[in-house]
Amino acid sequence: MHYFGPYRYAVRACITGCALWFLLGGSALAQEEQSPTLTLGVVDMRRAFKHYLRAEQVRTDLERASVSEEQRRMKREVAVLERESGQQGFWFRRRRQTNEELEAKRTELQKVMQRDAERVRGLEGKAVENLMADVRNAIESVGREEELAIIFDSALPQILYVNSDVGMAKDVTDRTIERLNSR
Repeated sequence: MHYFGPYRYAVRACITGCALWFLLGGSALAQEEQSPTLTLGVVDMRRAFKHYLRAEQVRTDLERASVSEEQRRMKREVAVLERESGQQGFWFRRRRQTNEELEAKRTELQKVMQRDAERVRGLEGKAVENLMADVRNAIESVGREEELAIIFDSALPQILYVNSDVGMAKDVTDRTIERLNSR
């Protein structure tokens, strides 16, 4: 070591570092060769929701629930009052009274429409939660069966499922849709 003179500490550190690198690098490479391959899956969530039969039924139910029977009745009443108001044969006093009734009915109709909209928003939130739970359960089930480590949403960089038991990307959207619609 005295050959390198003033650089002996630097040379010693380099030799030690190289030896550690070879030792640790070799064990890391051996460990990599033994680890199983990591299998990834992807699901197109938009397509899964579009083809999920229950989602279409929920949409239809929400559309029906968006207009209550009370709202339909009030719309008919407003239409009748609008026709009466538009007729020219009424006396001034009767026309004014009809216009006042019409404005009161319109105000009441607006309140009913707002109440119905709030009710539907609440129903919609619960329905979306239930649909998401169904989709996530189907994704987990397919992921376990296919022995996938991770499933991503193909449209967004979002992890949908992680399986710690298994360690290539595979599209499982069709299987997820089948699972959803088999219930």
